[in-house]
Amino acid sequence: MVIHDAVMTNERLAAEWRRLYLLPDERWPDADDAVRNCRLLSAESNVRSLVIEFTRTSDWPVLGSFYESLQTDEELPALAIAVTPSGYQLWLSLANPVSFVEARKFLMHLQAKYLAALPAGRVALLPDTASGVSELPVIPNFDPEKQKWAAFIDPGMGSMFIDEPGLDIAPNPERQADLLMSVKSISSQMFRRIVDEASDRVAAQPSCTASPIQATAFPSTSFNDPREFLLLVMNSSQVTLSERIAAAKALLVAKATYGADGE
Repeated sequence: MVIHDAVMTNERLAAEWRRLYLLPDERWPDADDAVRNCRLLSAESNVRSLVIEFTRTSDWPVLGSFYESLQTDEELPALAIAVTPSGYQLWLSLANPVSFVEARKFLMHLQAKYLAALPAGRVALLPDTASGVSELPVIPNFDPEKQKWAAFIDPGMGSMFIDEPGLDIAPNPERQADLLMSVKSISSQMFRRIVDEASDRVAAQPSCTASPIQATAFPSTSFNDPREFLLLVMNSSQVTLSERIAAAKALLVAKATYGADGE
């Protein structure tokens, strides 16, 4: 009877993964002990699952605020948050697959709008062809090197893992399935609205030929720290007032969260 319950529980979890994250042509492995990976990028370069990965658990305050903004400001449905042995993952499900190009535009727009103050290297937008990440282990999963489990968590419990990332014991598959049951896919209309907003922001930027001094507003310099760029935006007279205010707000968030040294 116990074995039967375990099988049924795994089937529930598999059903939720199929509903939310697996590509249309992807199968859930039959063997219970099979290594399961979720393909984020199809052979045709289509995407159904988007993952925003935070590489430090100390960034939970940023993720928590971001998660809330996605639902209140962007009006997105409930999303799934996972804790891993090294940080957090925010899993976004799309009702219908989109092209990789549009998926990247969607993710980069959200990053620029809400996560610009996060130091470089602390957040990853996946899938990412540049880094070669086109799939991720299905959650829950066990990291044999760190001897910790990755698992979906209730968003209200995120702060519990700031000092101790990951789980010491295997999560209950039935509870994992329950958490995913509350997650909804982002509709095509919601996705298109955000992608269109990203396109509108790019189109609204003044062209380099619009003003003789535009080329000097942002010198040809590479920035290792996003705050360095935000300072330049805030103090530049060549960008709109709203953008300067947004940069100032982002800097205040960074200072309050990370302190003066950004760590």
